[in-house]
Amino acid sequence: MKHLLFSCFAILTFFVCGQDSTLYEWKEIRTFDLEKESQWTVDAFENVYISNRGTINKYDVNGELTFSQSIKSLGRMTDLVLVNTMRLIHFSEEQQTLCYFDNTLSELDDCIELSDQGVVNAFLISSSSQPNKIWVLDNFNSTLSFLSLDRTIQSQKIINLKGVLNIQNVVQMLEYGNALYMLDSEKGIYQFDLYGSLVQFIPQQNVKQFAIVGSTLYLLFENQLIIHALEFNDSFRIDLPITGVIELKEVNQSFFLRTDKKVHKFELVFR
Repeated sequence: MKHLLFSCFAILTFFVCGQDSTLYEWKEIRTFDLEKESQWTVDAFENVYISNRGTINKYDVNGELTFSQSIKSLGRMTDLVLVNTMRLIHFSEEQQTLCYFDNTLSELDDCIELSDQGVVNAFLISSSSQPNKIWVLDNFNSTLSFLSLDRTIQSQKIINLKGVLNIQNVVQMLEYGNALYMLDSEKGIYQFDLYGSLVQFIPQQNVKQFAIVGSTLYLLFENQLIIHALEFNDSFRIDLPITGVIELKEVNQSFFLRTDKKVHKFELVFR
């Protein structure tokens, strides 16, 4: 409900008054250090997880370090994916493995070899709200797979994704609200249902990354953020509070903006 009220207020404010920086203010809460090659994520309690030099660190909502775990034996991390507040996935494109951790950063079971799932060269993954399922994009044969890791349910696949939809440069994949969203930085965002059927396409060029909450889509551009209302199919732009932002996440109306060297936590306040 808070997200709905926030979204409706923001939409009404900006559509009536236009883009006016006097209508909003970014308030920085704290920052977290990281390196250019680091991976990171944020859970629903605003705990921040950052991989640095072969170690995952977990920071609580107050910015205090609570857990730390070495991951050097798992190979180079490509992505750190949140399943829920109790489970994380370490994805290594180099090793083609998925390794699971709990909320204390203790490793769970053995790592999953993606080759055992018929995946040749995974380069993007996304967690799913469905238990023991995960989305995997295979670059070698341009195949999107919805894998059932416990093998109780048959996996689903979309073959020749580039040929069917002319997708060229996929840079992000995210499941939200029983739909999978896939960002092609040169074209826009493709929305699929959980059966792999295309639902809609949102044309937007030069998007760096996106986040989605409720019926609001946040699109990251160079020094700007587009807030897109999916229900109304309309949007507005606001300026970012810092330069060099390459990733964003939105949790509980807090915005986490990542640069090469830091993750900045901001609140966006409307006046």
